[in-house]
Amino acid sequence: MHVLVSIFNAGFYIMAAPMSASMPIIIDKKVKKKLQRCRHTLRKLDNISLSNEQTNILCVFNGGLDTGVSKEEIEEAFCEDVHAEEIIMLPQRPYAFICYLSTEDAVQAANKLNGTKLSNGNNIYISFLKTIPSCLVPSTDLPPGLILLKDFISEDYETQLISAIEWANCDNPTQTTLKHRKTKHYGYEFLYSTNNVDPSTPLPCGIPPVCDKLISKVMQHGLINHCPDQLTVNQYLPGQGIPPHVDTPSAFEDGIVSLSLGSMVVMEFHHPDGHHRSVVLPQRSLLVMTGESRYIWSHGITPRKSDIVPLPDSSMTLVKRETRISFTFRKLATENSTHTSETLIPAKTASENGKLDPSSLEVPETRAANLEVTHVHQVYNEIADHFSRTRHSPWPKVKEFLQSLQDGALVADIGCGNGKYFGVNPSIYQIGSDRSENLINICKERNFEVFVGDVMAIPLRSNTFDACICIAVIHHLSTKQRRLQAVKELVRLLCPGGKALIQVWAMEQEIDNQESKYIRKKSKPSQKDNPSVLLNVNNTSQCDSDLPEIADIKLKEDIGNTKLNRTPTNSKTTNSDNNESTEEPLKLAVHVNRTSFKQQDLLLPWTKKVKKTSAKADSCNDSVLYRYYHVFQDGELVDLCQNIDNVDILQYYYDEGNWCVVLKKSLLLT
Repeated sequence: MHVLVSIFNAGFYIMAAPMSASMPIIIDKKVKKKLQRCRHTLRKLDNISLSNEQTNILCVFNGGLDTGVSKEEIEEAFCEDVHAEEIIMLPQRPYAFICYLSTEDAVQAANKLNGTKLSNGNNIYISFLKTIPSCLVPSTDLPPGLILLKDFISEDYETQLISAIEWANCDNPTQTTLKHRKTKHYGYEFLYSTNNVDPSTPLPCGIPPVCDKLISKVMQHGLINHCPDQLTVNQYLPGQGIPPHVDTPSAFEDGIVSLSLGSMVVMEFHHPDGHHRSVVLPQRSLLVMTGESRYIWSHGITPRKSDIVPLPDSSMTLVKRETRISFTFRKLATENSTHTSETLIPAKTASENGKLDPSSLEVPETRAANLEVTHVHQVYNEIADHFSRTRHSPWPKVKEFLQSLQDGALVADIGCGNGKYFGVNPSIYQIGSDRSENLINICKERNFEVFVGDVMAIPLRSNTFDACICIAVIHHLSTKQRRLQAVKELVRLLCPGGKALIQVWAMEQEIDNQESKYIRKKSKPSQKDNPSVLLNVNNTSQCDSDLPEIADIKLKEDIGNTKLNRTPTNSKTTNSDNNESTEEPLKLAVHVNRTSFKQQDLLLPWTKKVKKTSAKADSCNDSVLYRYYHVFQDGELVDLCQNIDNVDILQYYYDEGNWCVVLKKSLLLT
């Protein structure tokens, strides 16, 4: 008999020990039927298949943390007769994995417990697994910019702080009882109706003197740069929480401090793309939100009476919540607050303004090229391989356009990406260009006739091509003048009577109550109360990007020659000659995955998958880059084309979240 070696936490697979001989296992019809449903659940959630053979690894359905079962209850049931080598319980999963030293031990436990009840009343159903993927281990990484310090204060000081808050005075205007908690404000009142503060109306009572020692310690450690002048105290009973939110960026400075008293809790951090971290805040711990964790990630507490927490042996269990009191310290932002133009910026969000003007961003021509180099060209060069693997099927309307051309037609595919439209019509001759060298290399490997070229200045002869296609390219250009120049270049290539099909991403992702696939294809919930947050870009390829995938995000330290810092410093920027510049930063929204667009000019994150090289590597370590987009409003593409002489609009249509134009060159330009 082989011995199971537990290397789960080392980033490998737990492998099932082979059987020395088959042993009988007793499963009645009812249990067998339940197990069939469990197979489907396991495959759906984690793409894991159960084994038809007996192994030393058990999958226990209805025995997971998501069903309210603790590790102690599993140990009580499955370790009574034989010792389990390892018990693995994962967040948000209704099942647990139990590894035994031998297959015989696993079969013995399965025979005894299959279909029985645990002490909490759950009926459990057991089957066998061959392997458990190590990628199921939850990440313990903190969001960028988040600082967590355990045991920051003593138990005695904790008691003093809790005693200083008088909750009994219900008539106090600074005290509010919300749906999920009690709150009390000092210094300035946070107005939940506007999610803001009024600096002109300070409260009679400032931050209590009992907090002076705490604030002094925080400042001495250099955790924040501004002495707080506003305090919100929240009281959470078991079962209470707070919805996901970002503390109003324009209201407070960077560096928000929160002290947990009375009980631990798990705080959920969500990035706008839907990716999330569960962070355990121990009793008497100090949490400091700076940079990306302050301005980009939302944070909240799920209203429940227990939390899933890790144990010292890297396993997980349930811990019941007690009454928790949080002290959250902030510094009000002032008119003189300055922020670097190369980092996250606390600027007003759409929710603060009520309604954001979708065309409010005007990119200066002097900065447009840099924006596109950094957040289009260099990004697509870096993600080319991963991007190409996600682009297979041609758009049906584009395919129809190409197949409608006469035999022998000469066609230019401008922004050809990975060349997916080559070969759609074998009776035409195609040549393609793209701004991304790496995407062009992929096309060359497929023996396509392609070259590196910019849609703003295409190095092809005028009045030569019977047709052009330009799919998902022009929405990467950051000014109207540059978008117009791109269309002019396409028209220049066409011979008289030649046609061009242009497709761009639409701001309208719902037409006639019909949502586009991008909206319908829902992903995990993400930050509904904060549809966009603002990223600041100072210096920022036209490639095929039909439905950009929104994925896991971390601010990349270096993208080309532009460095994106993680913490605000100073509004002055430095140009290539090391001279200071006082240009206002560009404020670009980071769009939330699978939601309607709130702005026309925005950034979309793309996760570049990184091969796992470390024991603790997981998807959170993947590199994430921002791509710039200008999404088009209805009629905007037509207006752009009508600014060009000798062009007739043959067709204008909406296709699954995209605006499309088919135009014809009517006269030869002289």
